[in-house]
Amino acid sequence: MVFVVADVLNWILLGKPDLYLLRHFLQLRFAIEPEAAFLAAKFAKEDDLLAIENALVRMKNATNGEDDTHEADISFHQSVLCASNKPFFIQLNNFIGTALKINIRFTNRMIPVTIAEYQAHVDIFEHIKNGEPQQAFDAAMVTQKATLEIVNKQIQTLEEKKS
Repeated sequence: MVFVVADVLNWILLGKPDLYLLRHFLQLRFAIEPEAAFLAAKFAKEDDLLAIENALVRMKNATNGEDDTHEADISFHQSVLCASNKPFFIQLNNFIGTALKINIRFTNRMIPVTIAEYQAHVDIFEHIKNGEPQQAFDAAMVTQKATLEIVNKQIQTLEEKKS
C-alpha cells in the first residue's frame, strides 16, 4: 500500500498534532511557498491571476466575518501554487491544504482574517500580477516568517511552563 504525504497529514489531523510537528510543516512551507510565488510571478496566466484575486476577495470578506477565514486563506495559498504552472508545485496543493489546516488550528484565532494578514497576501498577489518574482518571493517569506514566529512563541511558552 502506498501513502502520500497528504494522506499522512490527514491522519494527523484526526489526532492531536503538536506544535513541534507544526514547526516541521512550516519549515517545509518555507521551501515551497515563496518559490511558488516566485514562479507564479513569472508564469501565471490570466485565469491564475483571477483565481488568486478571487481568493483575496474571500479573505477580504473574512475580515468582516462574511466568509470562512480558514478556507479563504487555504484557497489563496493553493491558487498561488497553481499559478506557478509547474506540475510538481501543483501536486503539492493537497499537502499545503492539509498543512494549513493543521497550522490554522494553532495560529489562527476563530476570528476573521486581520487587515494586516489580508494586506500581506495582497502584497504577494500584486508582485505576482506585476511580474516581480523576487518581490513575490520576499513577500511570501514575510507571511511564512510571521506564522513561524507565532508557533515558536507558543513552543517557548510551553517549554517555560514545563520547566
